[in-house]
Amino acid sequence: MGAPLGALISYFFIGQEAGPEYVVAGTPFAAAAMTGTLMFAYAYYRTSVWCSEWPPHWNAFSATLIGVTIYLLFIATIKGFAFNIVFALTLVIPAMLLGAFMFRKICDLAITAPPQLTLRLLLMRASGAALLVSLISSLAVSLGPVWGGLLMAFPMTLLPTMIIIHLSYSKEHVHALLSAFPVGLGSVIVYIVAVSETFPRFGVTGGTISALAAAWAYLILLPIGFKIVRHIKR
Repeated sequence: MGAPLGALISYFFIGQEAGPEYVVAGTPFAAAAMTGTLMFAYAYYRTSVWCSEWPPHWNAFSATLIGVTIYLLFIATIKGFAFNIVFALTLVIPAMLLGAFMFRKICDLAITAPPQLTLRLLLMRASGAALLVSLISSLAVSLGPVWGGLLMAFPMTLLPTMIIIHLSYSKEHVHALLSAFPVGLGSVIVYIVAVSETFPRFGVTGGTISALAAAWAYLILLPIGFKIVRHIKR
């Protein structure tokens, strides 16, 4: 949870089309807008809880609508700020910590009778993510680096996954998925920061590989860090 799949694909193709400098110009806004992604996740969670009595399809629809609306309102609000990477990090890192605190009581659920992972289900998941990645990437090139960076934080691959889990399992399974999201999002932020440094030095391909290595290093070291903290507490 939190692997930078959407950012990886989008930044690679945007870099090929518009150049690495264009991508780098939008990275501070993408990092700052990840705060909006956290707000989207929490709004989805709260709305699905408030609408618990609604049928699953309407519950998922309302949670998606409110979550996306909150995200769009947030990025529209911060559009006028003169972000650099450091400024963006001072916004998003406290938001990650706050998100981890707010989701701390959500427990993981054991899936006792998972539905069949059919070809239709896989195609829906892949096509939904591909559609969002294509749309966001096209808008990012058309609207300029500021709006492009802000839209890059949209949960392109997360949202289709959440909807499919919501409708195939339950809203509680989505909640369990989201419990690890604030901390896992750190890998996406690491990827964005790394892109801002590696694209100018190594180009789009070399920068993508280097940034991905940094993001995976975060995901590998994260559980080790948790084990060390638990050991110290004993």
